[in-house]
Amino acid sequence: MRIWLRTSKPIHRRDYGVLQDLIPISIIDVFPIYRDFFERNAIQLSVSHDGGDYKSGDIVTWLLPGNLPHLGIVTDKLSTQTGLPLIVHNIGSEPVVEDMLFHHQITAHYHYLPQSRTADID
Repeated sequence: MRIWLRTSKPIHRRDYGVLQDLIPISIIDVFPIYRDFFERNAIQLSVSHDGGDYKSGDIVTWLLPGNLPHLGIVTDKLSTQTGLPLIVHNIGSEPVVEDMLFHHQITAHYHYLPQSRTADID
């Protein structure tokens, strides 16, 4: 399973000091690009400890052990055990859907509406 975010034009690494097209080798390489994109083009929401504040399609970022940045998307499915929204994220070799919203320190919470906002990636 792959999840793609369609922008009005490609995001290039050269915009961040590297002169080549975006090749997502690891989240550490591309996380600043995603963060900057969402900070400029999405609605930044409050970080809370209430699962009800996280709606389907919201983007959440975390700080994993070792100060590793991480990003996931809130799904429309709820955990049968906790009632929290499930998160789709890629932590390893492929994307997974799991109950992990509050397993790590949340650093940002965004709501992105591509149809109603113009993507600013220059």
